[in-house]
Amino acid sequence: MRTKGFRMRALISVFTLISFVILLLTGAELYVAPHDHAIDWLWWTFLGIDQDVFTELHIIFGLLFLVTSLAHIGYNIKPLLNYFKKPENGLNFFTEAVVASILSLLIALGTLAGLPGPANILELGEQVQESWTVSYPEAPIPNTESLTIRQLTLLLEVDATTLLKRLRTLNINDVDEQSVIEAIAEEHDIAPYKIYTSIK
Repeated sequence: MRTKGFRMRALISVFTLISFVILLLTGAELYVAPHDHAIDWLWWTFLGIDQDVFTELHIIFGLLFLVTSLAHIGYNIKPLLNYFKKPENGLNFFTEAVVASILSLLIALGTLAGLPGPANILELGEQVQESWTVSYPEAPIPNTESLTIRQLTLLLEVDATTLLKRLRTLNINDVDEQSVIEAIAEEHDIAPYKIYTSIK
């Protein structure tokens, strides 16, 4: 389909390539990023970009890659089908397609079964993800950053007045017992774990 020299097939090919590159980069970031509970606790970013942004980009460009890949197959369906036909020189695409399908199935089954190879790759990712929290204090309970000051006083067994005084050492003055740790952290541009360590 051409319109004044504009080639739709070329557009689809470039879109597919760009989507693939962004999926590769965001996938690599998601592979090494800390677990979700640690991301909010540490206020973890990569190259100054929030984890949610990487997740959203990965989803959107994953869908774009799917659409453009299907369109790319549609534009190239005849050459693709010709690979499966036996040409005069006796070569065809059938053997390669069978081998690729079998290997893909084995990789999928190996991943589900936790076999060496796929399991080692996943384990390496887990180790990298967990390594981010080694030098930081652990949250006392999951999602500590979502607690209010009042809830935190009960958890730490500290009266609210003492806790609010400790917050002032971080120049955090505009809070009360109903303020949420994560909201305080965002407003004052400080990681939730730093707030916790200053008041515990």
